[in-house]
Amino acid sequence: MIKNRMNGGIIILGVLLLIVAACSKKVTYKPSEEMIKTRVATEKLMELKGFYQNKDIQGILSVISQRFKGLEVLKGSIQKDFSYYDDMALEFTNKLVRMEKDTIMLTVYWEGRWREKVTANVFNDKGTAVFVFKDEERLLITKIEGDNPIGITASR
Repeated sequence: MIKNRMNGGIIILGVLLLIVAACSKKVTYKPSEEMIKTRVATEKLMELKGFYQNKDIQGILSVISQRFKGLEVLKGSIQKDFSYYDDMALEFTNKLVRMEKDTIMLTVYWEGRWREKVTANVFNDKGTAVFVFKDEERLLITKIEGDNPIGITASR
C-alpha cells in the first residue's frame, strides 16, 4: 500500500513538473505598427526637448514639419527664448496617445523652468499640450495644441 502511494505521489509530482515546464516557455510578441509609431513619436518629443534645452534651432526644426502652420512665428518665439533665457528645463509626462490613420496625437503634461539672462530671475510654468505628429516621409510634428512650452516668450 505504501508502494502504491509512493507511485501515485511520483506520478502527481511528474505531472506537476510537466505543467510547470509547459507554462514556463518564453512568449515573444511582435510590436504592432501603432506601438512602433507611438514609440518613435515619444522619442521625437524627447529629442525636441533636448534640442530646446540645448538651444539647437536646427535640431528643433529637424523634428518639425515644414507644413507646420505658423512655423515662422514658432521659430521667432524660439529664438526669443534663446536670447532672453540663459537656462531652460522641461519635464514631460505622457498622459494620452490618440491615433487617427497616419496621425499620432501625444497629450503631455509639462513643467518648465526658465532663468532670465539679465536678472537671473526664474520663471516656472506648467501646462498640457498636444503634440500632433503626421507620418509624411517620416514622423514629424505638424501642430502643437494647448499650452505650448516651446517658444514660451510668445505666451508671456
